[in-house]
Amino acid sequence: MAFGYLVDSIMKCFVCSILCFLITNTFAFAEDGSYEEAMRALEENTATFIEAYNDGDADRIAALFLEQGELILTNGEIVSGLENLREHYTAAFLSESRPLAAAEVTSVRFITPNLATEDGAIHLTFPDGTISTYHFSATHSKQEDGEWLVASVRDYAEDHALPSEKMAALDWLIGDWLIQKDGHQSWLSFNWSLDGPFIDGRSLTESADSESMISTLRIGFNPKTQQFHSWAFDNHGGFHESSWTEAAEQRWLLRTKGVTADGETHFVTETIDLSASKQSFEWSKQLEEIDGLLLPEQTLSVVKRPPLLDSDSDSDSDSDSD
Repeated sequence: MAFGYLVDSIMKCFVCSILCFLITNTFAFAEDGSYEEAMRALEENTATFIEAYNDGDADRIAALFLEQGELILTNGEIVSGLENLREHYTAAFLSESRPLAAAEVTSVRFITPNLATEDGAIHLTFPDGTISTYHFSATHSKQEDGEWLVASVRDYAEDHALPSEKMAALDWLIGDWLIQKDGHQSWLSFNWSLDGPFIDGRSLTESADSESMISTLRIGFNPKTQQFHSWAFDNHGGFHESSWTEAAEQRWLLRTKGVTADGETHFVTETIDLSASKQSFEWSKQLEEIDGLLLPEQTLSVVKRPPLLDSDSDSDSDSDSD
């Protein structure tokens, strides 16, 4: 039960789905069925938590904790006490986007017959198909009346999803795009790479008063920084790299640095605001500097181009033959 992670991010909501339990018993129980009874109680608590979270019932979730039960969030913050826990879970239910989740408990260890630690992972499947995995550790305490309650949960929020699964978050980028502004036209095309879990892009920019520019781009996931990262190179000799952060739903923040073909340093902060249909986005540039010179802010409208139909290809061929 990754209680801490859910509070730490209101994006994440659990629905009822438990994958499996791999049990390690480190305490010698008496042969009176108490071990099986304790295991059954912990499993029922997991199911109760998931059902309550799916129903948006913060009171029911708080009731699973001790009076001074705590959540240790990924940033080190500690949320302690039933009232604070209830407030955190109430906030979690305000999210409109809720992923489906499955719990995988990898070990349960009984320190004593009345104290157990539980380790495992939560697999989250988001509406866009992205899958994320997070690890947690929980401590459970048996009360005098036989009820098991949560004393503490620490969420490590360490995401072990494969890079190919991570990249699904940028699936909307695949396809052909067009930018038109002030006599300039840019055609952009993005495809899944044949060389690994990357997205490869290519752009052509044309204008009446300057030489055309061709750029190539590759986007991947950096497992060390837990961010998307891209590298771009143009046919004049300039190159740039960007770190991508999902600042909000449908909004991406890029911090870009590089060197122009003339050897000038280039820094820019960019935002991409994706439309609800994912068929267009606003691409804004702020705090852009070339060799220390601050450039004006600008916003470009980028529109997705429909795929070329076979009939269009035939028409082009007929026109060529004429």
